[in-house]
Amino acid sequence: MAALPSIPDLVGGFIEGIGISNILFGISIAQAYVYMQNWERDPRWMKCLAISVVLLETGNTVFVQRQQYFYSVLAISNPFLLAKIDWSIPVALIFEIVSEVLVQGYKSSSLR
Repeated sequence: MAALPSIPDLVGGFIEGIGISNILFGISIAQAYVYMQNWERDPRWMKCLAISVVLLETGNTVFVQRQQYFYSVLAISNPFLLAKIDWSIPVALIFEIVSEVLVQGYKSSSLR
């Protein structure tokens, strides 16, 4: 019978991925800030779209941080939690799907 992997082996890549995700989120916030400094001539719907995407990405990042806490802090005391899907995963996924639908919907409508 094979030995079970250690918790760092199971969670390590997940934590590294979240770190990279946080860096990319920071870049997105910086881009949104620069856009909002120069958006006077854009139509109102474009401004609403930009704000919506920033809010959705912020929500996604909040729930991804919750996942990091669940799997790296709570699972240390109870390794069986690693086999459980935390409630924050589907919530973060919903935020990301809605954001992608908005962005891709805009992109496909602007190609026409």
